[in-house]
Formats: sequence, structure tokens, C-alpha cells
Amino acid sequence: MLGLQRVFPALRKYKLLRRFAYLVVLATVWVAVILPTYLVYRREIQASKLLPASPTPPAPQFINISARIGKIDPAAGTYRLTLDLAAAIVASGRRDSNSTAASDLFAVVNGERRLKSAMVLYIDNTKRTFGADERLGSADAVITFASGSTRHYPFDVHSTAVDISATLVDAAQTPVPLRLTLNGAVPGFALDNFVLVADPNQGFGYLLLAFDIARSGTTKGFSIFIVILSWCLSLIRGYLALQVTRQKREVEPPMLPPPCALLFALPSLVRRLFGSDRAGFWIPHAMDSF
Repeated sequence: MLGLQRVFPALRKYKLLRRFAYLVVLATVWVAVILPTYLVYRREIQASKLLPASPTPPAPQFINISARIGKIDPAAGTYRLTLDLAAAIVASGRRDSNSTAASDLFAVVNGERRLKSAMVLYIDNTKRTFGADERLGSADAVITFASGSTRHYPFDVHSTAVDISATLVDAAQTPVPLRLTLNGAVPGFALDNFVLVADPNQGFGYLLLAFDIARSGTTKGFSIFIVILSWCLSLIRGYLALQVTRQKREVEPPMLPPPCALLFALPSLVRRLFGSDRAGFWIPHAMDSF
């Protein structure tokens, strides 16, 4: 703050004005740090929501699926995928004459759309059966990542591919046309290499959903910030040790506990903040390098 007094000599005379100038500088620094972080975080969330949907089936009736990603556990290599199913009836829709999919799926009973026939929904190895005259609801499944390891945290990337299909419970196992949209907004994570394929040869009753899950930019930035902060604390502790040993500085109890406590607290913060028992390989070794 002495620099402000050199630039503005009048601050030396007016104590109140000097304090106000200090508050303005601190507020400016705070906004300069918080505002870019917020803008980056908002841009990541908006980008993750702009995911392409599967094609609309050429059928007067189909099932509209809104998918969302729940809890992600990179340490266990799993995540939860929830599907919210809704009956879709297109008044002007026409059935493709070459389609083998079911076209008459729902009946309106007391203002509610219910299945006319029993249906089975498959999410990878998870099976959910909806009975006849039943309302569509939600179905979820725990999906295992095909590849990825937390050893490279926060630069770890986890790949996944999910098969989603639906058929009627009949002898022909008639496919049920599906349309899917995915909400990719997951705090702390980012979706990349998104692929959503619908098979028209199976009456749009089969979908392939594949994507990569990585740490978001804000998560990576925070982790790197913690490493740099640990390095700075290590340098401060080393400098204090040199002053005590070489310059015979008197040891004062208040000068050692804060940096020493933070050096133990920061690694624990990184390990616990993102829901992982172990923060991987890169972060702990980078923090211990000093």
C-alpha cells in the first residue's frame, strides 16, 4: 500500500481517504479474480448443455427420453445415468411405410398417456419393464467407464459408451422408436467427443450414446492453484527455517503453525473436494516436490 502513497501523496494526510482507496483497490482485485472465474464456469455449463439430440423418429408416436448424468465416481470408474421417459404423440406425424417399429403405443386414459402393451427398456445391462396400461416414468443405471484412471488427475479422461433400446413384449420383439436428449451439465466435469447415433434400420428403437468425461477447466485451474499455493508455502517455511538457522532469528510460535497447517490441509482439501478418496498421482507428487 506504500505504492499508493507514492503515487498519490495526498493520501498521507487524509487517513479516511487512504482507507477508502485501499478498499477500492482490494475490491478491484477481488472482482478481477472472481469475475473471470465465474464467466469461465458459466461458459462451461452453457457449452455442456448444447448437445445434439437424436433424430426425431418418423412415427406418429414415440418415446421422448431426457437423459441426465448423476453421480460420477471416477475412483470407482462408474457414473449414474438417469432417463426420464415421456410419451410423445405427433398429431400430424406419419408412419414410415418401411419402418418395423411400433406405431400405436399409447392410449389416453383419464387424461394420462399410458402404454397399450408391455415394454422393456434396456440400458446396457440394466433392464426395466413397463407393464400394459402403465405410465412411463424414470429409469436409471450405473454405467462403468470403458477406460480412464484417476492416476492422471486432474487431467484424467474417462470414456464411456451406452446402448439404449426398447422393445414391446411380444413374439416379434417389435422395436419402440426413441428420441433422446442429454443434459451434459455436470458440476466439476466436462463432456467431450459426444456421439449419439440412432439406427433407422431398427425403427429408431436402438440408440448408441458415447462420450468422454474429463475435469472441467475450473477444476483443473483450482487444482493447479492449490499446487502453486503449496509451493509458495513451502518456500515461506524454508525461508523462515533459514532465518532461524543462519541469521539466528528468534523462534516465535505464531510464525510456524499457519504455513505448516496449510501444507497438511491443502492436500486433504484436493482429495475430498471432488469426491475422490485419492487425488491421483500428479497432484500429490507435485505438492510434495518442494
